[in-house]
Amino acid sequence: MKFLFLEPFYGGSHRDFADGWIKHSRHRFDLFTLPARFWKWRMRGAALYLAKKVQNPAEYDGLITSSLLSLSDLKALWGGDCPRALVYFHENQLSYPLPPGETMDYQFGFTDVTTGLAADRVLFNSQTHMDAFFGSLPGFIKMMPEYRPNWVVDRIRAKATVLYPGCNYPAGPVKLRPWDLDEPPLIIWNHRWEFDKSPETFFAALESVLSAG
Repeated sequence: MKFLFLEPFYGGSHRDFADGWIKHSRHRFDLFTLPARFWKWRMRGAALYLAKKVQNPAEYDGLITSSLLSLSDLKALWGGDCPRALVYFHENQLSYPLPPGETMDYQFGFTDVTTGLAADRVLFNSQTHMDAFFGSLPGFIKMMPEYRPNWVVDRIRAKATVLYPGCNYPAGPVKLRPWDLDEPPLIIWNHRWEFDKSPETFFAALESVLSAG
C-alpha cells in the first residue's frame, strides 16, 4: 500500500515519530514536511500550502498527519480526492498549559476539534494525553454562549485510541564505564526547558538534596 505522510512541524518528537513510522513500515510512503517553527501559522496555514504541493492525493491508500495541520481545511480543498485520514495528536490546544498571564486562543482549540471530526482515526501519544483531551473538551464546548455542538465529544471519542511513540535505542548491550562512588552523581533533566515542565521544582529538589548533605 502507498501512504501520504504530511508533517507541518518536522522537528523534535514530530520528526522522530514520522521517520520512525516510515522506517519500520512495510508500506511505501511519500513524506511532505514543513520546518518546525511558527506553530500557530502552521496550524492555520499548512493545509492550504500542502494541498497544492501534493499533485494527486487520490493515488494514496491513506493519509497520516499530525494535529498541527487543519485536516478539515485539507479535506475541504481536496474533496473526494482526499484518502482516508489518520491524525496523530502529539499535543492538543485544549489541555495544553498556558503561560502565566495568557488566555486561550479559541481558534486553535476549534482546529483540534474539527481535525478530530474530519479524521477517520484519531491517535494520541499516551493514555494520559487522551484522557486530558476528552476531559477538557466538554468544558471547551460549554464556553460557547449558545448552540453548543455537544455531540462532537462522543463522535471523536468513538474513533480515538492510543499509540505510544517508538523509542530508537541502539541494538545490543550498552557498555557503561565503571562508576566511582566518590564521584558526584549525574542528574539528568530530560524535559523541555519550559514553564509547563516546572524546572523550578527540579531546582528546589536539588537544593533540598544539597542542604541535606
